[in-house]
Amino acid sequence: MALPPGRELRVKSHLDRYKQMAEILYRNGLGYLVAASGLEARIPFRRKAQPGDRPDHASSPEYLRRALEELGPTFVKLGQLLSTRQDLLPPRYQQELAKLQDNAEQVPWEQILPVLQGALGEQVLERFSSFDTTPSPAPPSGRCTGQGYRATTTSW
Repeated sequence: MALPPGRELRVKSHLDRYKQMAEILYRNGLGYLVAASGLEARIPFRRKAQPGDRPDHASSPEYLRRALEELGPTFVKLGQLLSTRQDLLPPRYQQELAKLQDNAEQVPWEQILPVLQGALGEQVLERFSSFDTTPSPAPPSGRCTGQGYRATTTSW
């Protein structure tokens, strides 16, 4: 039974993301999570953890933080939440994940503009009388999941 054309693309997109997630976990020395999560059985991806998967001598908590950062904003937010849960993680993991609270990297304007254009249309900058392409300072709680810009609309 064939999938409808749009559904087929979504399934491929999901499989690509799962493969990407598995690769990130392996690269950060967390390949055992791929098997534990069931990803190994659901994607056409077979790889065993290799001794060289941990290229440096970082601690396990640091590998987890790095993986969450690489996986994206939703996972960073999860790490932020976990950093506050003494009942779920040992102190060394909490301390490492607390770095996600205020050390998130900014996304360059060159990557932001296409997203805005996709959401608001190609002429996005024409909708504003002014638009500062330098990110505004954000409070610590918003640094990983949001990056703000100052702009003035042409009309309301």
